[in-house]
Amino acid sequence: MNRDFINQKILVTGSSSGIGAAIAKSFAKYNTKLILHYNRNYEGVIDTRKEVIQRGSQAKILQCDFRNEEEAPQFFSDAVTFFCGIDILINNAGVIPKKEINDTDLKLWKDTFSINLNFPFLLSKLFVSDRLEKGKVGAILNISSIHGDISCEKFSAYSASKAALNALMQVQAVEWSKHNIRVNTISPGVIEVERNKHKLREQKKLWMPKIPLGRYGTTHEIGELAVFLCSGSASWITGQTFTIDGGTTARGNYPIRE
Repeated sequence: MNRDFINQKILVTGSSSGIGAAIAKSFAKYNTKLILHYNRNYEGVIDTRKEVIQRGSQAKILQCDFRNEEEAPQFFSDAVTFFCGIDILINNAGVIPKKEINDTDLKLWKDTFSINLNFPFLLSKLFVSDRLEKGKVGAILNISSIHGDISCEKFSAYSASKAALNALMQVQAVEWSKHNIRVNTISPGVIEVERNKHKLREQKKLWMPKIPLGRYGTTHEIGELAVFLCSGSASWITGQTFTIDGGTTARGNYPIRE
């Protein structure tokens, strides 16, 4: 057992399914205390909580719609109350609207930035203030995307919000390093989750030539990387974006040359 995490209090936003649920389950192996956030998928977060408990950790559930930025202070206060503090903040919750720029109205743009950028910004500030007040160190981990660095049709709001999150992380890491608070980012490529599993399997012939390792990523792999980056083994790592994409961005978008 990794003793770094015993009794550590960890807030994972967007943990009702997909990457967030996998991250929570990866931490659950280490006798942790998890706060599981969800917005709409109550059944999903109940399933995550059940598995977290089965793996030997404690779990509490907290609902919030991250489009409502003014709720951030109360949300964070409620999360802290569950276990009298938070040691690790995982900013995972996000939305992926797919619309061309001309079809992206201001409400969709603002909602995307509220969830993907503004709420993580606010939670991170609240987290650091709480850590400083208690005189304790901490770690923040953001879940971004390779689309924060590479372009794709219909991803204008999503890509812009993730690019901003990546840039914000670097400034946070520099400014908060003097308080021994580390900030890093995981930037996943094509990950097979429940909502896209059927479609990705249908499009396998389209995707595989683009992924040098020849398969989709798994949420479990993201979860295990998250655990490492928040552990004592990564104590000298801050301000970094870790791309996990099977080599997709390393290869680029050139045609295959026989």
